[in-house]
Amino acid sequence: MRLPALCAGGAVLTGLLLASLFPPLGWNVLAPVALTPLLFAMAHEPRPLRRFLFGWLSGAVFWILVCHWIRDVLANYGGLNAALSWLALALFAAAKGLHTAVFATLAGPVMRRWWATPAVAALWTGIERMHGPLGFAWLVLGNAGAGMAVPLRLAPWTGVYGLSFAFALIGAAAAALALRRKRLELAWLLPLLALWLLPAVERRSAYDREAVAVQINTAGDAQWNEDVLRSATRRMALRTLEMALDPSRPRASLLLWPEVPAPFYYYDDPQFRHEATETARLARAPFLFGTVAWTADRAPSCSIRAEGWPDATTRRASSPLANLCRRASGGSARSPPRPATTPPGKERVSSTPMTGPSAPSSAMNPHSRITFGSSLPTARKCS
Repeated sequence: MRLPALCAGGAVLTGLLLASLFPPLGWNVLAPVALTPLLFAMAHEPRPLRRFLFGWLSGAVFWILVCHWIRDVLANYGGLNAALSWLALALFAAAKGLHTAVFATLAGPVMRRWWATPAVAALWTGIERMHGPLGFAWLVLGNAGAGMAVPLRLAPWTGVYGLSFAFALIGAAAAALALRRKRLELAWLLPLLALWLLPAVERRSAYDREAVAVQINTAGDAQWNEDVLRSATRRMALRTLEMALDPSRPRASLLLWPEVPAPFYYYDDPQFRHEATETARLARAPFLFGTVAWTADRAPSCSIRAEGWPDATTRRASSPLANLCRRASGGSARSPPRPATTPPGKERVSSTPMTGPSAPSSAMNPHSRITFGSSLPTARKCS
C-alpha cells in the first residue's frame, strides 16, 4: 500500500472509531484501539507537514460526525441557509481538528522510541486537556469508559482524563505491536492490572425519586410584552404543579425549568418572584430555574436561582457568561428589552426519574442540580 493511502486510511479510520464511541452507536469497547490506526500510519510518515494534515483530517472527521447537529441548529434556528450552515460546521470541525493535527505531528516520531507507549498516552491526554480552556470540553476519549466497570474504577482518583490516558496507553501499545516492535514494550501496560485492585464504582440502576422539568418552546426571535410573559409564566407554573401533584405518580423531589428562554427577572419582577415561590411551596419541592441577576455595577449576569431551599441561593455565572448576557442586552447594563407580540409555543413537560441519596434541604448544594437535557435520557415526556 502506498504511504499516502496508508496515512489517509489510518486518519479516517481513527476518526470513525472515535465517533463510534459516542451516540448513536455507543461502541465504547473500541476505545482502547481507537487511536491505533492513526498512530500506526503516522509512524510511517517522516514528513511533519503531512502528519499534521492527516491528523487534521482525522480530527475533522470525528468532530463532523459527533457534532453534526450544529448544522441543523444553525439552519433551523440560526438564520443560516443550507450552504452557510454546512460551512459553519466544516469550520467548527476544522478548528477542533487542530488538536488531533498537533497530536499526529508529535506522535509520529515518538512512536519509533522504546518509551513511545506512555509518552504518546501522555501527549494525547495533555492535548485533550486543552479542549476545556479553549471552550469545548465535550467528548473526550475517557468518556467512553463511563459504561465500562473496570476502567471506571480509575475515575474517582484521576477523573475522566485518567481514563483517556489508559485508553491511549492501550492504543499506543497496540500500534507498537503492529509495528513489530519488541514485545517487552508491552510491559508498559502492566500498571493497568492495578485497576482490578481498586474499589468498584457503585452505579445505581434503580430510580428512587422523580423530577419534573418544564421548558417553554419559543422562537429565538420571539417578542415579549407584559401579557404574553404573564400568560407564559402561569401556564408553565400550572403545568409544573399538574405534574408535581399528580396522585398517580411519586411526589416530585425537584422542579426544573431548564434554560428558560423567556425574560424571567426574579430580582426585579415581584409578580414572577411570587409565582416562583408559590410554585415551590405548593409542590413542596426545591425549584431550580434560570434568571438574570446583576453585578455590582448593574451589568446583567446569568444565574441560577434555587427556590424552596431554606438557604436559597443564587449562583452567578463566570465572566464569559456574564459577557454573553451583556451582548444579548446590546451591551447595556439595563435589562434586555421585552418587546411585543409573538406568543410562546407549547411547553415540553417531562417526569424524570432521579437517583442517589436524598440530602437534608439545609445541606443540599443547589448548584449541583444544574443539568443539561442530555443528562435526562429517561425523561417521560407528556403533551
